[in-house]
Amino acid sequence: MRTFSLIGFLLLFPSIAEGQKEDIYLYKWKIKGFIRFVASIIGPSRGGARLVFSENNQERKIELLLTAPGTRDYYLYGAILDDRYNTLSVWYEYRYGNKQKKYEDKKLPKSAFSIPSAILYLRERSPFVKEEKLIWSKGRLYPVVIEPVGDESETVRKYYVSGIRKEGFRYWKGSFSIEFRNNDPRVLEIGQGFAVVKLEMVRKEVRNG
Repeated sequence: MRTFSLIGFLLLFPSIAEGQKEDIYLYKWKIKGFIRFVASIIGPSRGGARLVFSENNQERKIELLLTAPGTRDYYLYGAILDDRYNTLSVWYEYRYGNKQKKYEDKKLPKSAFSIPSAILYLRERSPFVKEEKLIWSKGRLYPVVIEPVGDESETVRKYYVSGIRKEGFRYWKGSFSIEFRNNDPRVLEIGQGFAVVKLEMVRKEVRNG
């Protein structure tokens, strides 16, 4: 697993290779609903986030980092995809108070993705009908369905990913939804149990190597 410097990731943009492109999205996040009040008692209920797409001729990389003000807590999701948007490797790490954990998998079935690779897959592939796939979460694979939501237009697309029951697999209790506007991931919601984190885009930056 790569070493991770939170301060370096937040404050510095590493140089990118010639011919490489990065799309950088900055977000504000908050916990939705009544659980937000409970969360605010034991820890942060809002903060900032950064989503980074980078690509070259062979592969695409995506990382989503969530942080909270006044703490060293963070959640980092990442994935590498090939030029057909199959997920090649995934990772997830977090620090919450005194707890720190890392997960990583470098070999996934072609039908599998994670939350970050789902963002990139949906942005580029734009499915119009339901699709069944496997989602990677903390080292396990769960069956899920991707559903287009509402009436799509040339500028706005919405998707919802939820668990389905399938023999031989555990049921995924999480959820994920995303809204694209002009192909930018403007609104994301990541759920786990009763807690749902909502991310709203603040601005976009583009860097070219």
